[in-house]
Amino acid sequence: MGKNMLTPLSDKEIAAYKDEVELWEQKEAQVWEIIYGSVDQSTFYQVKNKPTAAAVWKKLASIHANKGAMFETDLLNQLQMSHYVENGDID
Repeated sequence: MGKNMLTPLSDKEIAAYKDEVELWEQKEAQVWEIIYGSVDQSTFYQVKNKPTAAAVWKKLASIHANKGAMFETDLLNQLQMSHYVENGDID
């Protein structure tokens, strides 16, 4: 049987949870940096207040759903040219 939902977490479990949240926040920021570096100013203003990178991506998909194959190819090219270097900036 699993742990009772009302049982307090141990210090070890709290530390592990905090580590996971920090890792998620770092990855979230990396995704936002890639997306924001790949869109024009008009699009940026439409997505900048979304709460998560997933919400930004969903909005981008709806904005660009009918833009055509050439636009899609160009945007995918920009995203593919971006890369992450551990402990560095996204180029």
